Amino acid sequence: MVKGIGPEGKYIYLTGSLTAVNQNLWMDRMEKYRAEKYSNMVNLSPVPKVSEEDQALATQVTIDMLKAYPDLQGIYAMTSVALPGAAEALKKENAYGRVFLTGLSTPNSMREFVKQGVVKEFVLWSPVDLGYLTIYAARAVLAGEANDTTESISGRTSREDPGPRPRTPAR
Repeated sequence: MVKGIGPEGKYIYLTGSLTAVNQNLWMDRMEKYRAEKYSNMVNLSPVPKVSEEDQALATQVTIDMLKAYPDLQGIYAMTSVALPGAAEALKKENAYGRVFLTGLSTPNSMREFVKQGVVKEFVLWSPVDLGYLTIYAARAVLAGEANDTTESISGRTSREDPGPRPRTPAR
């Protein structure tokens, strides 16, 4: 986000649900990091905006944010549904030149937005990697190497080559 809006920029989170534990943890950690490293950045809405995992709603919520926060410079879209919805809003409102958008999504849902310059950078969502991480973390918990306050687990930090991975063809 700092690369997109600068160390004194103003941003908002767009999340899927206020009750999604993983998203709340991500945003909490991101805010702590921001406060420590970029204390002049401003979160314009302490309560994240919500898309309820509905892409059309994410589009409308983002359009509403653009109107309500004229000084908005950046949006973190926290889900694979919120990011393409927010990108569609920036495109519709021709705001992608002034509002930096990043988040998490799949390549297929973001391909056109990247090609059109609406989104410059985002995190790729990988169900395979998430599955690996889930099993690795569960094993660490069962082995007594991790608990609900553990922030990192020693050992491998990425999965070793599991062989060929199934690919979904681009459409």
